[in-house]
Amino acid sequence: KGHSLREKLAEMETFRDILCRQVDTLQKYFDACADAVSKDELQRDKVVEDDEDDFPTTRSDGDFLHNTNGNKEK
Repeated sequence: KGHSLREKLAEMETFRDILCRQVDTLQKYFDACADAVSKDELQRDKVVEDDEDDFPTTRSDGDFLHNTNGNKEK
């Protein structure tokens, strides 16, 4: 009976080690995902700031000059 108990404890320790490794792997994965999201948000913020330069500019006569097609709109 004592032998099977030791065997069961050894199996449980092995199982615990496997689970701990899986938790570590998942934590690294989630950390990488969080880093990617943070970098993506920073990049998106930078793109928004860069896009502000692309807004139409008002000419002195009140018309809008669009950078894309040059047509005047009132």
